[in-house]
Amino acid sequence: MRIVLVGLGADAAARRMANWLAANGVEIDLLTFLGYRHGDRMLLARQLESGDEARKQGRRERNASRRAAESRREDIESKVDEYGMRDWWQDAVDVLRLNSRDAYRAKMMITFDKYKKRTLSTGARATASHTIKIVEPGVALLTFLPPAVDLCLGEFERLRQAIPFNLEPPGRWLTTEHVKELWSCRLDESEWREHRDSITELVRLVDERWCEAAEQPPP
Repeated sequence: MRIVLVGLGADAAARRMANWLAANGVEIDLLTFLGYRHGDRMLLARQLESGDEARKQGRRERNASRRAAESRREDIESKVDEYGMRDWWQDAVDVLRLNSRDAYRAKMMITFDKYKKRTLSTGARATASHTIKIVEPGVALLTFLPPAVDLCLGEFERLRQAIPFNLEPPGRWLTTEHVKELWSCRLDESEWREHRDSITELVRLVDERWCEAAEQPPP
């Protein structure tokens, strides 16, 4: 698909839109006409503004982002082996990955993004549901984000009797009308083994309700 935006000139807003689309890989160009009167004649000057440079810059930025994410992933893998966490860490990641993709956005942390976005009552679009982070040798911090907790608040409150969840400030993460905190718990290998079944069921339930919510029209 290729888009050509044609008009009598282009204002700054149109150029920003075209550059943003081009930077994100869309084949779009601006074709503008300017009119000049010469005696009884109207002359039209045509100018084609290619989005090639914006597309190249967008590709450079995406490649840099991928390289940074790969570097963070390699750092995590190195620490997992250094701390002797490989077996249970990989098991935890496999459980948490259910219908999600791994996103390496921060040092020593994996964020699990759902493939479907859900629209919150605030109008914000949420994709991230939970994270896992290495916090010290042999210990990981599992965190469920407010958009995920909001879907299964009763189950989280019930499991809090067994799993030592701490409620923490949300920081940069999205919150919902009913849930303003992160639900986090520290886990070593024995604690992961002890709570694995409960966490697996919780992840499954969040995923099920997330998919249902994602299919609903915005509130």
